[in-house]
Amino acid sequence: MTTIMVATLGGHISELVQLDERLPADDRIWVAPRCPQTEDLLADRRVEWVPEVGERDHLGVLRAAWNARGLYRRFEVDRVISSGSAIALGYLPVAAVMGLDAHYIECSTRIETISVTGRLLARVPGIRCWWQYGTPAPGFTRLGGVYDRYRVQHRLTPAEIRRVVVTVGTTDWDFRRLIDRLVTVIPARAEVLWQTGASTVDHLDIAAHPMVPESQLRRAMVEADVVIGHAGTGTLGLALECGRSPVLVPRRAGHGEQIDDHQIELARWASIQGLAVCAEADQVTIDDLVEAASRDVMAAPAPALSLT
Repeated sequence: MTTIMVATLGGHISELVQLDERLPADDRIWVAPRCPQTEDLLADRRVEWVPEVGERDHLGVLRAAWNARGLYRRFEVDRVISSGSAIALGYLPVAAVMGLDAHYIECSTRIETISVTGRLLARVPGIRCWWQYGTPAPGFTRLGGVYDRYRVQHRLTPAEIRRVVVTVGTTDWDFRRLIDRLVTVIPARAEVLWQTGASTVDHLDIAAHPMVPESQLRRAMVEADVVIGHAGTGTLGLALECGRSPVLVPRRAGHGEQIDDHQIELARWASIQGLAVCAEADQVTIDDLVEAASRDVMAAPAPALSLT
């Protein structure tokens, strides 16, 4: 069997890579936009690089659909799996029309509300739609998720804050509100890796990096005392994989930081599960950092996934 794995940048691609480890092995071809993150994540995999499809990018979806038909025929594809976001609108409906086995896995940030991509694809005959956490949305079936393997324990002695990783992801939305707060909260003596994405950092005395390669970010998280980031699935998943229970800060649509408030769902859920500390951008405290740094993350083998 030949399977195409499709995802866009950020948490979507990192989440699909983690889920892929639990799916039955076959001949895999990855389809993704090219950037330092995807080059790093997919370095040892077979990849077809394609243009990024942005939010509400209708022409991009049409171009992706045209490309999909050619790819499926060229590689004699049997199955297509995507974790979104808009890029899935180009590749999965074409797969369904061609009679291929088509699957959409909703991002784990969606605990209570479905994404626009998910709402559209759930209406397309021939596409199986899967939900990771919380009650599945209409048209979706429950599937094991990326955080199944992790458990957190508290240390008896509070941790020191000496090394910090701050990441606001790779989204095109600004999150200066969090960065401004952290400049005042993180101890001055701490060594900090700042991955600031598209956020403006004018007039801030920090060594900002818009994007850090996945391997470098991973090493920094392993060595850090605490990870602080926006409440995206990529941030939570990578932090847990590196043994860190992060401080998750949801972006707010009311502040122009995201298209909607879905990050609140993930931050709240992760906090209830004990996997992360949840805080608001203008209310993060040193106590939040110490609490997160004083937790140990344990990982167990996760059960295999079956898309049947």
